[in-house]
Amino acid sequence: MMRTIYITVTLILSAFLTACAIQDMPGVPDNESSDGTPVEILTGASFPEMDFGALSRAMSDEPTADELLNTLKINLFVFDPSGVMLQFIDPEDISIVNIDPVSKHVCFKVRNIYSSSRPRRLHFVITSAEDLHQISGGEYIAAMASETTTMPALVVAGDIDAYWGIKELDSIVENMELTVKLIRNFVKLSVRSVADESVFRLLGYTVVNRPGKGTITPYIYRDHLFASFLDSDNDLISYDDIIAQGYFGINPAGSDEGMTHTTESEVMAALQESGSRIATGASDTPCYIYERSQSGLTSAGSDVMVTYMIVVGEYKGKRCYYKIDIGRDKEGKFGFYDLLRNFQYTVEITEVGGEGSPTLIDAMNGAAHNNLSTSVVTRDLFSIGYDGEKIEVSSTRVIFTEQTTDYSLRFRYTTPAGMAFDPSKLKIYNISNEAVEFNVSGVSPGQSKSIGLTGEVIDNATITSDEDGWYNLNVSTKTVPTDSRRLEQNVRIYYSGGAAGLGRTVTFMLRKPWEFSDVVSTKPALSIGSDFSIGLTLPSGLSQSQFPLVITFESDKQNIYALNGTPLSVATGKSGFAGATTDDVIFYEWRIEWSEYTAAETGGGGRLNAQFRLNTTSAEDRAYNTLSIDAADIPGRNPDNGSSDFCVRIANYGRKYIQPYYVNISRN
Repeated sequence: MMRTIYITVTLILSAFLTACAIQDMPGVPDNESSDGTPVEILTGASFPEMDFGALSRAMSDEPTADELLNTLKINLFVFDPSGVMLQFIDPEDISIVNIDPVSKHVCFKVRNIYSSSRPRRLHFVITSAEDLHQISGGEYIAAMASETTTMPALVVAGDIDAYWGIKELDSIVENMELTVKLIRNFVKLSVRSVADESVFRLLGYTVVNRPGKGTITPYIYRDHLFASFLDSDNDLISYDDIIAQGYFGINPAGSDEGMTHTTESEVMAALQESGSRIATGASDTPCYIYERSQSGLTSAGSDVMVTYMIVVGEYKGKRCYYKIDIGRDKEGKFGFYDLLRNFQYTVEITEVGGEGSPTLIDAMNGAAHNNLSTSVVTRDLFSIGYDGEKIEVSSTRVIFTEQTTDYSLRFRYTTPAGMAFDPSKLKIYNISNEAVEFNVSGVSPGQSKSIGLTGEVIDNATITSDEDGWYNLNVSTKTVPTDSRRLEQNVRIYYSGGAAGLGRTVTFMLRKPWEFSDVVSTKPALSIGSDFSIGLTLPSGLSQSQFPLVITFESDKQNIYALNGTPLSVATGKSGFAGATTDDVIFYEWRIEWSEYTAAETGGGGRLNAQFRLNTTSAEDRAYNTLSIDAADIPGRNPDNGSSDFCVRIANYGRKYIQPYYVNISRN
């Protein structure tokens, strides 16, 4: 459980082209070449933070000198102002002249580029692809297709990276100098923990659902323009400024089908690699992926591939997994980030207040621990905090399987030191109707407030408050649907006056109860002390918020007890049988934890086998009076007064999630 998780975005240092050092440059340019004459131009590339050791080629912050000399290929496209391709200059006509490890400048010479007195537009592509003709979209190079056909179509896959830049020239002459900035076509994602290591220790992380391919150029199809990542001073602009252009990233055709790190085994292998590097002293183990556009998504689902992160850590000595959505809370509403090329996205963990998921597959199949909008988070994650601010809710997922008139959700907001609380800024609204917001202004321990939260689930709602600073959202629900529909209503609670804009979303669900299945029982003998068992399968699709789940077994004739050594424990309370005595009765409980349920689900189904022994004879069962229960005419239960038969009621204790099941048992 992460209580304080926020994502900061910083720019990766851009690779850029600059002029070579003066001693490397030829003399005065020859401007007398006629148009169409092959000439040479000299330009320089500077890759900040360039590593001069030899490494295997894969996406990384910067290319090594060895890679520049032996692996990366420099390609150049030349177009006229109308977008007609005039030349494609392949790596054979481009050679590196000098690499300066001090200044980190790389100078290269371009041969056989045609001179021109007219404007030209150049696209530089530096990539580890062996031959651009062989990549997706490469067929347009041989066809000399237009600029807006060729450049957006170029797609690399696997671990092939690319650096791209565009330069508009008034002319091309011999020995001219160029200054061009390049941007990467990939994204860097990392995790940093500054949490108290006595509470939480970061063990590793990775990215799930990684795009398997990426375009070389950032093209805005709507406007038929290449997105600008640079301002007039040639400096990189902000994420929001790029989004404002209408560029949200590009998902090439087939991106979802070609994603990697989608399975448990792939993700576990990546986590182990990250973990081993951190364990041997690595300060970070960043992940590099192709660009991913996903700001238009509102939530993940079985048919929606959202790129997210998995963090593994040790919480108070226990290994846990956390699923982290890459997004931000803005003006009280959560949104996924577009994972734009040339940007770094850093998840910074500042405080951890509880356990995450017990296994990797639980985390992958569950909801994110920091998705503040539509997520169904674990039942432990009820508070989010940042820099002294904190917002808490008693639950983030409430499931109703019967019409309810008295449910209360508790919530409160804590201001940081020195900031006064303003009740008009603690707001509530339906996600489906964001324009209408309500606040807690005017609510006091003796004064309630009605609000119009009517929706799919809620019929009416009021707000009250307690003396301890907690507010209560009191709701009455609509009737339960009689068909298989599952009605959901998402209610947002957030504080608009703080620096962090903290908020929580609570999902209310209204549906028919789940059902036990494959319920079978053996027949006990007529004598006292006879054994029998009841087997059943728990319903699938339960969520972590419903656990621990306590299943109860109650006999209408109070004639059973659990065998020693079984998970069953004895309990007393009011009978679950309609028409039964008002006195307390004995029943037996089987407590199931979320980890047990998910392990059983993975192993082929949540099957329980409860073993009992009879403490009565058949004659005593015939004498036991069940007339009042018989009169209640309970569906599924057979009347058994005066017979040796009896009925065991199976249900879940507390809030009714599962429809009670009645097992009619005959003694042999």
